Amino acid sequence: MVNGIQGQDNKIFNPNLIKSKKITAELKRIVAKYNLNLSKIFKNFDKSGDGKLDYDEFTKLCQVID
Repeated sequence: MVNGIQGQDNKIFNPNLIKSKKITAELKRIVAKYNLNLSKIFKNFDKSGDGKLDYDEFTKLCQVID
């Protein structure tokens, strides 16, 4: 198992998955709390303007959330 640990119940503990779920939950909370427009947030972090968040763009978004 490269990215996680398999337990006795055959479920895989994956710290990256746990972190991504926490970030997603926090993003949802912030969006709801402040009634934010996700399209505007996305465009703000999509510095290249290609309609996708590359690794660096996504990392900056995560740093703001975390």
